[in-house]
Amino acid sequence: MKKIGFIGIGLIGGSIARSLHNRLKDTYLVAFDRHEDNMSPALSDNVIQQGILEFDGAFFEDCEVIFLCTSVLNSKPYLDMLKGHLSKDTILTDVGSVKGEIFSLIKGSELEENFVGGHPMAGTEKFGYINSFPELLEGANYVLTPSIKASEDKVLRLRELVELMGSKPMILSPERHDLCAAAISHVPHVLSYSLANMIRQEDDSDNAMRLMAAGGLRDMTRIASSAPKMWEQICLANKENVVTLLDEYISILNNMKDIIEQGDGEALRNEFAKAKEYRDTF
Repeated sequence: MKKIGFIGIGLIGGSIARSLHNRLKDTYLVAFDRHEDNMSPALSDNVIQQGILEFDGAFFEDCEVIFLCTSVLNSKPYLDMLKGHLSKDTILTDVGSVKGEIFSLIKGSELEENFVGGHPMAGTEKFGYINSFPELLEGANYVLTPSIKASEDKVLRLRELVELMGSKPMILSPERHDLCAAAISHVPHVLSYSLANMIRQEDDSDNAMRLMAAGGLRDMTRIASSAPKMWEQICLANKENVVTLLDEYISILNNMKDIIEQGDGEALRNEFAKAKEYRDTF
């Protein structure tokens, strides 16, 4: 029987656990989470078979795979306490959207031979185990960022597990991952929060802008309903890439402003057409 562990059983950890519970019948899932409102329903659903609220590295001995599903800022104590309890064959992976910082912690904890970074490109603006669901991973890209000391066997085994969940694995270096994640996730969150704030500031006491809000605005600001604390941590952990791409976006916005100010319809249409052509390939 396979034993798979989770450090954190919230939205992402819970969705991965649900998916594996449904697809791997001969598997024993264990988890740590310091929040009772995550742990209790996961146990009640029998998605995990054993759980603890106080972390103990020994609890994860004999796990074939351990998913680190907690904030990078909170990871170091867990990594330090895991050291000495992992076999040479254990795969340690994470689900974080920034890799630079976690790789630094992994190196400091001397766990590079076990570590294959991971980032499921899936999520919602909600959080917590209660909002997790197994289909969250289906069809989603799942980026793997192996440590240079991780064996090809570990990468292959994790890749097979990702495919079992219905996700599409792709392998990137940590540096390339962080630039891509800034472009397709972190900067869009900054823009969504900023757009919502612009409308909040410009709206009058009659709330006409909010009341007029239709599909387009709702689509563009949906992710502004995400957890502010979590996105604060993500943006600061990847700040160099985020700032670089925000500078580029500001330059593009200034160009668009100039085109509109000049009344240059052809140039405006060309910019829209280039964007549409690229977006239609998604």
